[in-house]
Amino acid sequence: MRVLGPLHYAIIESTLSNKASSAISPYARHLLLLSQEQTVTLREDITSRSYQVLFKRGTPLDEQVVKTLNRETALKPLEQLITIEDELNADVLYQVLDQFINCDPCFTELYQQRDLSNKFKQCIETFCEFELLRQKLTVLAVRIPEVFDQSLFCAWLAITILSSENYPQNSLNSMFIAALSHDLGLLNIPPEYFQEDKGQNPQHWQEIQQHTTHSAELLKGIAGVDADCIRAVMEHHETIDGTGYPKGKIKNQLNEYGQMLHILDNIYVTYRKHFKVRGRTLHDLVPIIQMTTFSMSDRFSKILIALFNKTSTTEHHCIADKLVSPAIKLIKSNAREIQSFIDITEKFVRRIGSEHKDIKLLILQKMSALIKTITANCGIINDAYLRWLDQVEEEQLDSAYRELEDVLLMTQEIQSHITNYKKHLVIYLTKHGQSTNAPEVTEMKLALEAISHEEPEIELQSYLKGDELSLHFIAQI
Repeated sequence: MRVLGPLHYAIIESTLSNKASSAISPYARHLLLLSQEQTVTLREDITSRSYQVLFKRGTPLDEQVVKTLNRETALKPLEQLITIEDELNADVLYQVLDQFINCDPCFTELYQQRDLSNKFKQCIETFCEFELLRQKLTVLAVRIPEVFDQSLFCAWLAITILSSENYPQNSLNSMFIAALSHDLGLLNIPPEYFQEDKGQNPQHWQEIQQHTTHSAELLKGIAGVDADCIRAVMEHHETIDGTGYPKGKIKNQLNEYGQMLHILDNIYVTYRKHFKVRGRTLHDLVPIIQMTTFSMSDRFSKILIALFNKTSTTEHHCIADKLVSPAIKLIKSNAREIQSFIDITEKFVRRIGSEHKDIKLLILQKMSALIKTITANCGIINDAYLRWLDQVEEEQLDSAYRELEDVLLMTQEIQSHITNYKKHLVIYLTKHGQSTNAPEVTEMKLALEAISHEEPEIELQSYLKGDELSLHFIAQI
């Protein structure tokens, strides 16, 4: 198999008709799309229920084959009937992981602090003993490459964390399998749910949430995968305050491996979206980790902070002079929206209290309380701080531009929590629209929708997306 570039994978456009695709499982659709780039063939003769040979071994997988298998109700699932040419193996997976780490100087710096190559090789050898996992990971690497990268990050950093705590190799192996497998269930979700609306549609989002169950069920069907690994995969979107999914469990009910995956998933997304493009380091992530520890495992957060504190920090910023005023304007707008959100949700909580028995509603209340706590912990949404922003703008205090950038990132992070809350709010009303508290929830939803929202100025939008960052960063060097 070719070594897949860590951040450069082809996303194959679907050529299936809408009518045909609706009758084909999501994983089969991924395989059909994969077959346009890599050879996918049947690994054995396929016979009908009357023992007539329908397709011979080696037949390329295509839409006709898949539809025939559906019609004939094959005795084995499709993944057990196919072979992918150049499938991932232990040697290639080690090269891919090594390439992924060494493509980023921040990753390389942390990786080189301790030689864990033998531990990683043992983890990879163990993972690759499971043929079905190798197949699924190969498909994920080509079909949803950004998720594959995230899985590599989680696997690498999870082993780094556990090794720093002297966990035995069998625990490392289990955690490595969990890290590379925890999002394989996304291959059971229709591809267009990611391409069309990025999961913003509430109904699509509910299906996307099922990926934890799909991933865990995959592992349950594989002999030799231990229970802690399966549980970690099932719980990697649970949070210690009960606001996660699929079960809404709380701290003392959760598996430590699952909590580590939860932290690492969040760290990777934040780093990739907001820090890497700005030339910022893992060390610079520490304030963000500290800001959100209320919903994460305190133990693993502290270990991660200790590891990141050993790496390089930065002092530069990517706020060009022309962006200072738009950035301050956006921070103030974010602050007003966040404060309005807190005021509205607090009023709602006071009105309905917490004595009701509606678990899903309690989770919503916990989510709003978490946002309030994170906001208070930042200490940046108050009149004194807003006056300081005015001073920065009026006096052009370029020494404060780095902090200005940090504050902008923090308010954007809080806004992302609010967006997630609103998504859960819609799901609640969709499922529980006839509940006793539904009228009050609907009233709160309307109040939140009425909060005025200001879009960033056009030139700042480019900054937020990272379009202008590289040139400005280079100009400062």
